[in-house]
Amino acid sequence: MNDNSTIFRKGRTRPNRGKLKSFGELPLDAQTAFTKIKKELNSLLGDDRNIYVHGSFYWGFWDDESDYDVTVDWVDFDIREVQNKLIEKFDTEINVGYDVHNDENIVIP
Repeated sequence: MNDNSTIFRKGRTRPNRGKLKSFGELPLDAQTAFTKIKKELNSLLGDDRNIYVHGSFYWGFWDDESDYDVTVDWVDFDIREVQNKLIEKFDTEINVGYDVHNDENIVIP
């Protein structure tokens, strides 16, 4: 039974904090990781585009096993190739995706 303080996702029970309202709500280690991912992604793309928090961190049910999901406004590159370079550099699971963004999306500063 889910009492709204936990959620069962990808085979495990996780805290359910609710949707992220600001980047500052993330734990400091996650903020640091997302900032590094954004910097490297923009470096790989030779660009300075907005990168957004997505996945379990955005929806508020991250835990110690959560990976880092980011999205971009538009895709003019090979997502898998760039994603694999990020995974190799940071030695952690990172998912890059495309999403239509709105005012609720959390930009990585």
